[in-house]
Amino acid sequence: MTIAEAAEPLGPGGPTAPATPPSGDALHRVIEAQRALACAEPDADGIFALLADLARSVLDAEGALTSQPEGDSLVARATTGSVPVPKGDVIPLAGTLGGLAVATRMPQLCRDGRVDPRTDPEINRRNGTLSSVVVPLVHDDEVIGVVAALSSRPDAFDETDLALLAMLADVAAHRLGHALARRAAERVIRESEQRLAAAQQLTGLASWTWDVEKDRHSWSEQMFRLVGLDPSAEPPNLDGFLRLVHPEDREASRRLAEGDLRARDGQQEIFRVIHPDGSQRYLQAWTEIERHADGTARKVWGATLDVTQREETTRALAAGEQHFRVAFDNAPIGMSMISLLPGQEGRYLRANDAFCAMLGYSPDEITSLDLQTLTHPGDLERTLDLFHRVSRGETRSVSVEKRYLHRDGRSVHAWVTSAVAQDAEGGPLFLISHAMDMTDRRKERAELERLALTDTLTGLANRTLLGDRLDQALARLDRRPGACAFLLLDVDRFKLVNDSLGHQVGDQLLVEVASRLEAVVRADSTVARLGGDEFVVLTEGLDRPEDVHPVTQRLLEVLRRPYTLEGSQDTLVATVSIGISFATTADRSPTDLYREADLALYRAKDSGRDQYAVFDDDLRARAVARMEAESLLRRALADDLLVPVYQPIVDLTEGRITAVEVLARIRDGDRLVTPDAFVDVAEETGLIVEVDARMFELATGQFARWRATPGLELRRLSANISARSLEDPSFVERMRRAMTWFDVPGSAIRVELTEHSLLTSSPAAHQSLRRVAALGVGVGLDDFGTGYSALAYLQRFQLDFLKIDRSFIARLGRSARDDAVVSAVIDLAHAHDLIVIAEGVETREQLAAVREMGCDRAQGYLMGRPMEADAVAALIAGRPTW
Repeated sequence: MTIAEAAEPLGPGGPTAPATPPSGDALHRVIEAQRALACAEPDADGIFALLADLARSVLDAEGALTSQPEGDSLVARATTGSVPVPKGDVIPLAGTLGGLAVATRMPQLCRDGRVDPRTDPEINRRNGTLSSVVVPLVHDDEVIGVVAALSSRPDAFDETDLALLAMLADVAAHRLGHALARRAAERVIRESEQRLAAAQQLTGLASWTWDVEKDRHSWSEQMFRLVGLDPSAEPPNLDGFLRLVHPEDREASRRLAEGDLRARDGQQEIFRVIHPDGSQRYLQAWTEIERHADGTARKVWGATLDVTQREETTRALAAGEQHFRVAFDNAPIGMSMISLLPGQEGRYLRANDAFCAMLGYSPDEITSLDLQTLTHPGDLERTLDLFHRVSRGETRSVSVEKRYLHRDGRSVHAWVTSAVAQDAEGGPLFLISHAMDMTDRRKERAELERLALTDTLTGLANRTLLGDRLDQALARLDRRPGACAFLLLDVDRFKLVNDSLGHQVGDQLLVEVASRLEAVVRADSTVARLGGDEFVVLTEGLDRPEDVHPVTQRLLEVLRRPYTLEGSQDTLVATVSIGISFATTADRSPTDLYREADLALYRAKDSGRDQYAVFDDDLRARAVARMEAESLLRRALADDLLVPVYQPIVDLTEGRITAVEVLARIRDGDRLVTPDAFVDVAEETGLIVEVDARMFELATGQFARWRATPGLELRRLSANISARSLEDPSFVERMRRAMTWFDVPGSAIRVELTEHSLLTSSPAAHQSLRRVAALGVGVGLDDFGTGYSALAYLQRFQLDFLKIDRSFIARLGRSARDDAVVSAVIDLAHAHDLIVIAEGVETREQLAAVREMGCDRAQGYLMGRPMEADAVAALIAGRPTW
């Protein structure tokens, strides 16, 4: 299974991201796991347990589970780690990813069970499972098992994990299929032996006599039962008995009953009788003749035994042998029988057509050869060692990948599974092997590895291969003094090319950029594409860091030359910005080098693009500050150090506080850290989603307590929301749950987005914004005016209010022009049925001015600074007016 095939059936389990190919380490772990499965004993329970352990290890999962389909359910066969499903537990197929994997025979990936419609949220909640990878084990076009890696965290797995587990499941299904087939065969043999033993114990011997002279017959009671007659009746004569015998056996039975008067010894015969109920039995009869002195027959003595079980078993074994021969000879994979007898060890006794075709020999030629002749010299020592271990009885079966020698001398890679066939006493008869030609599969695997390490568009090294090359470059710094440079390149305004000329032209541009990079850099440098329009040039062997400057200048010069691309009528001019970081010792981290180059790249872009910047002490100080801010933010989320503070909002018609805006702070010892110290980091890292969600939940709970407090007449709570939070599919649901839990209606809630974030947000954020409005929650625009947008353009977002940025309020009274701008914004907003809030009101004069202009509400230091909940309650209790 290819990585692309494993990643197809993802379903809507959360926001998807481009699949990151498996790292070299991950592929190594998978290969080692495949080898472990391949070498495992052919015991189904053991393989289920081993697969669960390997799946958890390879994917670094919290837990793993293997199960087997039975009817409309899955039965847990093995669990490992924190899996709440005990072994033997029954898991329904309906409404589960396991059921979907069994039905479609395709791997399934669930990123977040809380929002994935393919899963039952109640089952996810009960099991504590939020993300999972589920892969069916398919053998001979039948699902024989399911393996799943589970996590209590969302987004614990991605398409790469899906591909890794699918690769592991491929070998597991093969081994498990043979183990289950072997178990079934052993069960059939045991049952056959048990039936035969029961028949031998319960079957009695019947007797009869025929007085030839008097033509009188005498039967024992058992004889009546053997032919299906009532023991109380008279025994039939010979003709009556023969009517009970199968027509094909009557003549032989007559000869047996009458006896051969010339014979001196007794006779025996096996024949069939038909019972009155239509059933058929096999009987074996022996006769002895009592003679007169002259040799004539006087009496015929007979004994009869029911041998139906034995005959049917014999015929079944004969049919089984025939089936084995047919299966052996016509199997699609190579099968052979190898002698274990002393003096003939390793000689091929028999081989099917597939094995002969795989190695280019005829069946007669194969039987004249031995194991040593057909094994590649490089694998001969290991092959003979395994063979001798089998012949000595140290193991009964082996599985190994080995190379054969084809008749034309080329190597044939095969996966070989061999087991000992024993005689009735348990002694070894021969070794039966089946060999699956792996030559094409190894080529496919090599191609997969190549695809996993290269960029499909440009053919350059991808992030995985770059990481490996960077590790090697850093290690070489221990042996050779000098420096290596990490150049991070970004095509300037590439989005404009895609948007204006189309993605096909954009892809051509990226291919041409890649080609020019490879043509310019030194042969020992690595050129990689990380994704999008981001490239890396890793240059080693520099005597000193300054030696990179000529290289970088040459790159800029070559890349700014015009491009002639198909689909573009004119030549295209594109430039790049470059950020550079250095390593002079082996203790540098690849992550640090990338982060430093990224910071330098942003400096180059901020400085006008089409240039490069080198990471220095100033950027290092900024990086340290950012790391400290991120550390503080993560600690605040982990230790519940987020503190909501509230700023009053005054209704200018009533002149009193009717609403509050919640603002986030972090408690760091005795101080409260304001958002300007951490909000940018929160946006970059995506932690803003959790910050916004927690602040909304805390504020909603506090607002509910205020509403229940007599005398505190707060009508609305306003909360700041990032557009990035709206891009998370679970965020609006967390809002809804908080409002439901605290019994706060949507009409009492307002959410604010900044002008810039709203206008640059994605379609997913717009969809979430419509879901927020559907809850009855008002939506407004914060800091209006900083983006210089038009009210007519913003009307398509169905806003309820806007806030005039404090920078406009601060200029009130300075000039008639500034006053006219604020007044015009208020009038235009009212024309679009928007409520207007003036923020940053700090003086009585500013308050009077915005009230005179018809502004609806105001907030600022004049009415109150941001304060904690108790201070808000105390302020409102004093009933201040403005």
